[in-house]
Amino acid sequence: MYLRRADVTKRPQAGTCTAMLLRVLGCAFAATLVVSSAAAQVSARNGRIGYLRPLGGNEPPYGHLFAASPDGSGAVDLTPPGYTDVRSFAWSPSGRRIAFSALKTGVTEPPEIFVMSAAGGPARQLTNNHLSDFGPSWSPDGRFIAFTSIRTGLSQVYRMRADGSHQRRLTNAYGNCDSPAWSPRGNLIAFHCAMANEKVSVMRPDGTHVRTLLRHSSTIDGNPSWSPDGRRIAFSRGLRGPSWRGLGIWTIRPDGRGLQHVTTAGGDPAYSPDGRWLAFVELRNGNQELYKVRANGTGLVQLTNTYGITEAAPAWQRAG
Repeated sequence: MYLRRADVTKRPQAGTCTAMLLRVLGCAFAATLVVSSAAAQVSARNGRIGYLRPLGGNEPPYGHLFAASPDGSGAVDLTPPGYTDVRSFAWSPSGRRIAFSALKTGVTEPPEIFVMSAAGGPARQLTNNHLSDFGPSWSPDGRFIAFTSIRTGLSQVYRMRADGSHQRRLTNAYGNCDSPAWSPRGNLIAFHCAMANEKVSVMRPDGTHVRTLLRHSSTIDGNPSWSPDGRRIAFSRGLRGPSWRGLGIWTIRPDGRGLQHVTTAGGDPAYSPDGRWLAFVELRNGNQELYKVRANGTGLVQLTNTYGITEAAPAWQRAG
C-alpha cells in the first residue's frame, strides 16, 4: 500500500467497528444520481498540481504544501509563514483560495483548518476545536467546506460555511469516516468509512441518503475524487491483510455501477480540471513519487524525482 500524509494522524484507531445503519434508498436517490451524472459542461483549464512533502535534508520531517506545473516543473513551497506540518489541503473551485489543515508554529495542539489566498498572504483560521480537524473539500459554489473532525472521539464528516461558521456533523457512523469529496454538481458528497468494511459511500450534503458503493467486495476502498463532469468517482483500492497489497486506482459511477480499473499500482487519485488526467502517488522501490496518467490509464508520466522524500495527497488547481 502507498503512504499518505494525512493517514498518520487522521484516525485515532483502526476502523473495524460494527456496521453503520444505512437508509434503504429508492427512486428519490436514483433521481439524485441522474442529476449528478448530468453535471455542467467541463471547460476548465488545468492549473498547478498541489501536493504535500517534507523539505528533506536536515529540516524537520514536517509536511509542507508544494505546487508544481502539470509537467512537474517549477515546484514552489506555498506553506505560509508561521505554520508547521501541513496535513491536508484543497483548492477552492476558482483556484484562488486554499483551505488547509496544519499546526501553527509553536502550538502543540492538533491541527485546525485555515484558508489563505493561493497567491500567498496571511491565513485565516476556520476551526478552533482543540481536536484534529482536517481533510477540507469545497462545495462547487465555494460557499461551504466539508471536512473531517475527531471531536467526538471518532473521525466523522462535517460541513461548515467557508467562513468557518455553522459547523454541522453529517455522518453518524460507528466507525471512522473521512476523506469527503464534494461532487461538481454539489448535490452529493463522497467519503470513506472504516467499519466492518472500508468502503467509499455517497450522501447528500445534509448527511441523508447514504449509499455505500461496492458494499459486498472484500477490498479496502478509499480516497474518492470526482471527475469534473460528476459522472465518475476515482478511488484507491487494496487488499486486506495479511498481504495489504495495493490494487491501484479504479473508477466507478456514483450509482455503484460501471467499475473500471485504471492503474495497477498507486493511490490517492485526483482528477485534472479538464477531466483528462489523474494525478496520483505511487510507491516504487521504497520511494513514493508523484505521477499522472490519462483518465483511461494510458500515458503514464512521472512528475517528481526526489528520492528519499515522500510526496503525497495531490490535488489539481483550476486555472483562472
